Amino acid sequence: MVGQRTQQIAFLDDSPTVREVLSCLLSDAGYDARACATWDELKDALQARLPDLVLLDVEMPQILGEHIGYVLRRDFPDLRVVYLSDHDEGTLRAMTEHTGVQGYIRKSPDPDQLLREIVAFLPSVEADEGAGGS
Repeated sequence: MVGQRTQQIAFLDDSPTVREVLSCLLSDAGYDARACATWDELKDALQARLPDLVLLDVEMPQILGEHIGYVLRRDFPDLRVVYLSDHDEGTLRAMTEHTGVQGYIRKSPDPDQLLREIVAFLPSVEADEGAGGS
């Protein structure tokens, strides 16, 4: 569709391997993928343009993803934020409820499953266009 903007997904993960895999997976699927290795990089990405979705690794060396999730929900209440972790479901569910993020995705070795789960958290393009697009 003419003028349709590519949806952007920013993600924060300290693992270079995870960043590379997610970047390739999302780019190959037609999304604008923004990989961030640190909280400062993510903050810079958010200053440049608010993405349609932010994926947060829960275990970061300098700061907990749970804290970042809380800060993002507080500072950007309309931003969709999802934890991406291999923690158990109960822990992730509790973190999600505590911080108010939209949900969580468990890291999966199946790229198709991972992509389906990520895409499920994106706002629908049709809804955005119906609201005047943004």
